[in-house]
Amino acid sequence: MSWEEDFRRRYPCPCGEGEYEEITNSDDWGRSETHYEILCPKCKEKYVYDHTVIGGHPGDEIIRGWVLKSVLEAEQKHRKNVEDTAKTLYFEIWEKKFRGVKTKKQMWEALTLNGKYYPSLGIFYKHTKGYTEEELINYIDNFFKYHDLKRVFEVCEIEPNWKYLDANEKEIQRFTPDDLTMIFIGS
Repeated sequence: MSWEEDFRRRYPCPCGEGEYEEITNSDDWGRSETHYEILCPKCKEKYVYDHTVIGGHPGDEIIRGWVLKSVLEAEQKHRKNVEDTAKTLYFEIWEKKFRGVKTKKQMWEALTLNGKYYPSLGIFYKHTKGYTEEELINYIDNFFKYHDLKRVFEVCEIEPNWKYLDANEKEIQRFTPDDLTMIFIGS
């Protein structure tokens, strides 16, 4: 029951002077995985393969592919800055939503907006079984992340100050709460 290599393919690398290799493996359980390795020394220093899905449909996704390491680092730094600024501005509101809540189910309802977001109630109970109130709050606080800011703003019932967050147009579209009756804070 081990992974076996199915095939290797070579393609021109981003600079066009060398190549990269696509290696696909599978196992007896029907799982498969693909790895990418740059063979060009020039590109190996500059590029990294980004598996982020940027479009398409399930089963036919378009992957971002090779990207400059400097671009990826700048994007990660930007996301960290947006998350840190959001925490500075709104984390107190987030925590107030969960402090003093009497039951785990009420906490789950607040965290997921009655099941709109992950986790399901059963998974929530499974993840938090035996937790003290403090451990439960720490678990919930872990959902205050960049990729989940739309949920954060909906739970907090706010429209954030996008300029102060330094959010770009894609982020504003992605993280704008669905409910337009939110409280507007510093817009």
